[in-house]
Amino acid sequence: AFSSNWTAVGTRVTWPNTNGKLQAVTGSSAVAISVLWTPYSIGYVGSDSTMEYSLPPAQLITGAGQIQALTPNSTALAALSFPLGSDLSATIVNAPYPAYPIAGYEYCVLRMSSMGCEKAYWLQRFLQFTYSPTSQALA
Repeated sequence: AFSSNWTAVGTRVTWPNTNGKLQAVTGSSAVAISVLWTPYSIGYVGSDSTMEYSLPPAQLITGAGQIQALTPNSTALAALSFPLGSDLSATIVNAPYPAYPIAGYEYCVLRMSSMGCEKAYWLQRFLQFTYSPTSQALA
């Protein structure tokens, strides 16, 4: 990510006329499947989709010129390189090597007041397992 334009946020991209060589699909699963079935194609999906569909993750050239692969460790290093703001967000762009240069956060938002103690207990156990080293090793 060498350009400050990479920090712009949006949900749609307007591509130039590609004379029928562009395939537009909606949703991460559709993008992943389209990339999987289309030789020499490029798509953008989260790391969870690359794992789910066995897509090779992108290797990016960092601002310092090194090639960095997307791995759990390089993503964790990227997250550690940028402190969270008071709104618990951060723009992770141009993370220093060996961190992956572009990363983001995913959140699990829970409404705790509407569930009873038993549901809250089992939800807590589920989330604790999901983020445990044991569970992550299975991913």
